[in-house]
Amino acid sequence: MIGIKTPISVDGSMNNEGRGQRGLTTRKLLVARGLPNKQIARQLNISEGTVKVHLHQIYSQFNIRNRTVMVALVRSMVTAP
Repeated sequence: MIGIKTPISVDGSMNNEGRGQRGLTTRKLLVARGLPNKQIARQLNISEGTVKVHLHQIYSQFNIRNRTVMVALVRSMVTAP
């Protein structure tokens, strides 16, 4: 999964602006899976610093404070009807 930039929602649908219904790009969705930064960086072919930037953007977007809450939120979004 190198260079993924296509924005999709958790359920895979896209709106007219190219963002998913939840506003997460594919790259941010992969970051939000809760894997270690180093592993995410390798999968996306980006630096660990860029992974941290994406994490903080997700935290700000959803007003959350840590990875545990982020992963729980993403999992609930994936399983939500």
